[in-house]
Amino acid sequence: TSDTADDAERAMKGADVAVTCGGATASESFDRSSLELDQSDAIASMLARAEALRVPTVVLVLAPGAVVLPWRDKATAILLMFLSGEATGLAAADVLGGRFSPSGRLPVTLPSSEDDTLRPCSGRGPCRYSEGSRGGWHVYDDKEVAYPFGHGLGYTDFQYSIV
Repeated sequence: TSDTADDAERAMKGADVAVTCGGATASESFDRSSLELDQSDAIASMLARAEALRVPTVVLVLAPGAVVLPWRDKATAILLMFLSGEATGLAAADVLGGRFSPSGRLPVTLPSSEDDTLRPCSGRGPCRYSEGSRGGWHVYDDKEVAYPFGHGLGYTDFQYSIV
C-alpha cells in the first residue's frame, strides 16, 4: 500500500487502469460543513498524474449524500457508493471487476457547484427557511447540475422481442 502521490504515480506507470478513492465524513450529530469530499484535492492530483501517464482512472466515492465532484470531467468513470454497509469493499470489487453491472441510479441530485445549493443552518437558534417553495429539488430548477436525480449508467446489451 502507498500513502504518497509519488508512490501512487509509480504504481500507475504501465497500469491498464487506476482506481483512486475518497469519501465524506458525516455524523448524525452535525451537518457537513461542505459537500466536498475529504480527499478532493488528492483525487484531483491523482487524476492529473494519471492523465499525464494516459492511464484511465476510476474514482470510487463513499458518501453519505449529495457531494460536489469538481474533478469529474477528468475521471474516466466514477463509482458513487452511498452508506453501503460492512460489505462495501466486496460490492465495489464486484462492480470494478465486472462481476456486476453498475446499474444503480442516483437517489439525489449532485450539484455542479456548492454555490447552487441551500446552505444548512449555522449556529444556534431558530433556522429560517426563506426559500419558500424553491426548496428540495426545486433549488435546481434554473441551474445546470452535475448529475440529476435518477442518473446512472449500465453496461450491457438489450434485445427486445415480442413474446
